[in-house]
Amino acid sequence: MMDHVKSSISCKTLIITSYPVIRNELNKSNSLLSLHFSCCVLDEGHFIRNHTSQLHHAVCNIQANHRIVLSGTPIQNCLEDIYAIFQFIAPGYFGDYDSFYDFYIKPLSQAYHKRNRTLRRSANERIEALNQAVRPFLLRRTKEDVHLELPEKTISDIICPMTDCQESVYIICFFVFCSLKAFREWINSQLADEAARKQILQQSIAIATHPYLCTYLDSFLYSIDKSRC
Repeated sequence: MMDHVKSSISCKTLIITSYPVIRNELNKSNSLLSLHFSCCVLDEGHFIRNHTSQLHHAVCNIQANHRIVLSGTPIQNCLEDIYAIFQFIAPGYFGDYDSFYDFYIKPLSQAYHKRNRTLRRSANERIEALNQAVRPFLLRRTKEDVHLELPEKTISDIICPMTDCQESVYIICFFVFCSLKAFREWINSQLADEAARKQILQQSIAIATHPYLCTYLDSFLYSIDKSRC
């Protein structure tokens, strides 16, 4: 692929690739990272939010005169995400991570859920400083700005009935267990953490997809004919 790319690099060449491909190019001597581009555009910017990952290291090694990141999230979920994206857009703009942490992340973390006025005042000042720092790099467009001729979204819920096997597994896994008073009290108590409740939800989704995806299948399905699944 590289020979074909290099043979046409003198022309106006557009290369569309994926994040896994770029990550795999990191350790190659003759790779896309050795080429120089006029512009590099990254879609779904949240994929590079981890500044310590191999993917982030790979995309930061892309040689380009201009760098653009597209994201459906105008402001990322946490400040580490902003730092990672700006390391690609404008390397060194915020200095190293330790400096960014001490100046932005630490004051906000210290003021979180605190009533100390000094801490809150310092946090608000850092938020405003961060807003001013990133504002020149942001171009935000809403649906109203684009004026796309798109119809209103239509959501249709289609009920798919369970097979006999699915229904049997579902009843055994949940109806029997949930009918036990001790189980109900435990799942509604503070002792059952969010991970436990999430696991039960995942099992119900697995059974609704296919009974064999249920991790407890072999434990209580001895009385059910698996050929019906």
